[in-house]
Amino acid sequence: MAIKSFRRGQTLFLEGILEHLERRLLQALSVLALRGISFILQEELASHGMDEMKALLARYGEGAQSYIDGPATLIERRLMKELVRSQHYPTTRLETLWKIIASHHEDMFSCQDCYCVSSAHS
Repeated sequence: MAIKSFRRGQTLFLEGILEHLERRLLQALSVLALRGISFILQEELASHGMDEMKALLARYGEGAQSYIDGPATLIERRLMKELVRSQHYPTTRLETLWKIIASHHEDMFSCQDCYCVSSAHS
């Protein structure tokens, strides 16, 4: 009985950790959609989403097996925020936003490898 109780506690503990990690990752990834960017004050625009971007860069942009160029990503992010805000692009769906970016601003951003962007050109 004690072993079952221990295993149950262990399972609940691990499920809690996984749920917490999933929630943090989803929160960090949600910053890529730029939802609500038009409501951010101009003076807060530069710092908006920076904590989430740092979390993503820490996970995917550092070390020997980095997937992205951290400094270049932060520059593109700043440009993207300003562009989306100034052009009033829709931000309710990430796929829609990236299709607009790919069709009107592909020279500004290195997004040709994104699925939603490549499908926009087909």
